Amino acid sequence: MTQLLAAAVAVLTALVLLNLALTLAMMRRLREVSTMHATHGNSGSPALPAPGHPVSALPPSAKAVGDLAPPDVSGGSHLVAVISPTCPPCQDLADQIAGWGPDGPIDLVLLVGEADQPEVAGLIAGLRGLAPVVTVLGDDLEAGWGVTGFPALLRVTDGSVAAAGHRLSDLGERAPAGESLVAGRAG
Repeated sequence: MTQLLAAAVAVLTALVLLNLALTLAMMRRLREVSTMHATHGNSGSPALPAPGHPVSALPPSAKAVGDLAPPDVSGGSHLVAVISPTCPPCQDLADQIAGWGPDGPIDLVLLVGEADQPEVAGLIAGLRGLAPVVTVLGDDLEAGWGVTGFPALLRVTDGSVAAAGHRLSDLGERAPAGESLVAGRAG
């Protein structure tokens, strides 16, 4: 009987210690998430630049396509959409930009890739004349603008990121006619 009681106490002790370890790990993870939200603004995403991140010029690999010239992001306030041809929510965003027409809220579209890639060429065709479109290599975009997750929407004010998110509502802005900007998840 004593051996059974000792075994039960040992098992319960092991379970209590395991529960304590899991609780401490969860508390540490919650602290990390809280810090991430404080650092990266509303989006809480490390795939987006933090407010204040400098973006005074287009990345070195940037190539304007179409008839509209890209704005000078070092001055004024601009809403920039960053789209990758391989992410489904990015296609949703491109479709909504096309639906808004040339008077939509987007001031600049950065497309990840080269203009001669079929997926990028399709996006260029759908966005032509609606907003200035610039192709850029992903490595340059990450190094210069701090964007690694897509779609990304950036409010750039006087050469630095004022707000960043995966949806227009992350930036505290509303889409035309009350439409949601991107219903899907970030990719």
